[in-house]
Amino acid sequence: IFFRKTKMAAAFNSSFSSGFGVGGTSASPPTSSLAGGLSGYNASGGANSFGSTSYSNSTTASSIAKFGNGASSFAGASSMSPPTGAAGVAGVTSGEWDLSNTKQITNEDAESMPKFEVTRAADGSLTKAAEILNKLGDSWPHKFAICHSAKVNSYYLMAKVSQPLSLSDAREDYRKFDKSNGAKAIKTRNKEERQKNPLERQLQKTLVGQKNAILSVSGQIRRKENGWHSSNHPLVFLFLGSSGIGKTELAKQVANYIHGDNAEGFIRIDMTEYQNQHEVSKFIGAPPGYAGYDDGGQLTKRLRRCPNAVVLFDEVEKAHPDILTCLLQTFDEGRLTDGKGELVECMDATFVMTSNLGQREIADEAVRVRAQMKDSQDPDAIEPIQDSFKDKVIQPLLKHHFKRDEFIGRINEILFFLPFTHEQLKALARADLTKWKETAYDRHKISITWDNDVEELMVKAYNLRFGVRSIQHEVERKVVSKLAQAHENDHIGNGTQVKLACNPNIPGEISMYKVDTSKADK
Repeated sequence: IFFRKTKMAAAFNSSFSSGFGVGGTSASPPTSSLAGGLSGYNASGGANSFGSTSYSNSTTASSIAKFGNGASSFAGASSMSPPTGAAGVAGVTSGEWDLSNTKQITNEDAESMPKFEVTRAADGSLTKAAEILNKLGDSWPHKFAICHSAKVNSYYLMAKVSQPLSLSDAREDYRKFDKSNGAKAIKTRNKEERQKNPLERQLQKTLVGQKNAILSVSGQIRRKENGWHSSNHPLVFLFLGSSGIGKTELAKQVANYIHGDNAEGFIRIDMTEYQNQHEVSKFIGAPPGYAGYDDGGQLTKRLRRCPNAVVLFDEVEKAHPDILTCLLQTFDEGRLTDGKGELVECMDATFVMTSNLGQREIADEAVRVRAQMKDSQDPDAIEPIQDSFKDKVIQPLLKHHFKRDEFIGRINEILFFLPFTHEQLKALARADLTKWKETAYDRHKISITWDNDVEELMVKAYNLRFGVRSIQHEVERKVVSKLAQAHENDHIGNGTQVKLACNPNIPGEISMYKVDTSKADK
């Protein structure tokens, strides 16, 4: 009996030392339950796993056995949190990274730092993540990493052994890294592309008219990208004008210029959804103890992911005054406090507010300015809005609505979007017809041409209240619907050439002619 007990004790010490890699030194088992997703803490992949070892602490043993690779099984509770201290885990992986310095975090926190994540390389295993990070050494430029544990379906923040495990420190480290890499990308683009293809030219390719607004926005973005802007405040615009006139599209194109295909670089907030006081929690996140606390705010969680995003507050005049109070700190100091009391840094963001306030006054001013410029031979001439109009008409209107000078004072530029001229409306109609022409050829190999009077007919549908959308709807009703019906009835198909023209017998109607290319007949 003594011999068997002595042999069992030796086997226990051997197994325990092998599993922990402590060289035969007796170690204490973990004081808290171990998480799944750590591959049973068996780094070598051999037979020495926690599952085949017996412990006097039944709760710890049951948790270990549940996620281990051995044959033993214990009944009892199992916790889903990895150990936060060093007890019993030092030596699972050797090097600067091991499982003693891990912490469970929310999905929102993990998604806000995507460049720290190593989940795919580690196949959802924290143990494998630590091994990979140790092999990378200095090639991994961060003090932190994030891995999603497949077994417990949760994210974990990992830090080097020498680094305190702090979520706020990880966010700050990520913000500095993301900011420096973003600055390098902008600098490279400016050096190689900016002189060849200025921002103004790119915007004018996609927008019709609004030259004043395009030049003003381009100038501010140029100053910001080249370091000629105030580092104490973010960039804030207010776009004023009627609906469907290019305000939102300009914000989208600026975001596309800065961030390219990164969808997180453009944040659009519809302020009609924030007309009530209680919806402030949806904006910045609910406070502790309230439903939705872990979800975060619509603005704050997206700004964490992309602190230098272009943020569009659409129809800002419809937001509740408490929402505007939240924005005061954001526009002034470039930071926003969320429902958890944590600061979201957004000094590098570009904020754009749109509003229909003063649309009639702006339209009347545009008529006056264009009457003075009617003898101008330059169709692209700038249409200047006088400062007296801004001071005597627009500023009082904004003060009456927002009821606070400090909010208006935080806006860098207030830009006016003027109603389209007749030639600009024809250009818009032509652009929409061209879009459908390309769609018809790409999808059905049908070629389409049209007469000039077709564009004129589309322009007649323009409604100041709905803007360019009224022309787009008219094209869909009178052109696209007829093409779709002819295609369904096999009147047109692959290789067909179609010409559109105004019907001489029915005013306001479009006729379609199938062109016989062999005989040049209709």
